[in-house]
Amino acid sequence: MACKTDKVDARVLAELSFRDLVPAIWLASPELRAERERSRWRLHLVKHRSILNNRVHASLIAFGHQVPIAGLFGVGGRRLLAELDFPGAVAWSRPGER
Repeated sequence: MACKTDKVDARVLAELSFRDLVPAIWLASPELRAERERSRWRLHLVKHRSILNNRVHASLIAFGHQVPIAGLFGVGGRRLLAELDFPGAVAWSRPGER
């Protein structure tokens, strides 16, 4: 069984602290933390957009529709989606676009 090193670690840290050899912690500025949070949020939104885009493509394939254009969510793609006939309550256009 290995010996526990908690007491040894505590002694070493105390000695380092006594000799002022333990570096102070660094905290990011509020601006940097806000920028990091915006970056994380953007990554989340991009991932969500990709999931929804893939879901729309999968639905088109499942209903037997060809996708002749790459950008389904541009002006032409949305027009194409609005013209397609889907069973059920699938609505591709935004409210007020029709």
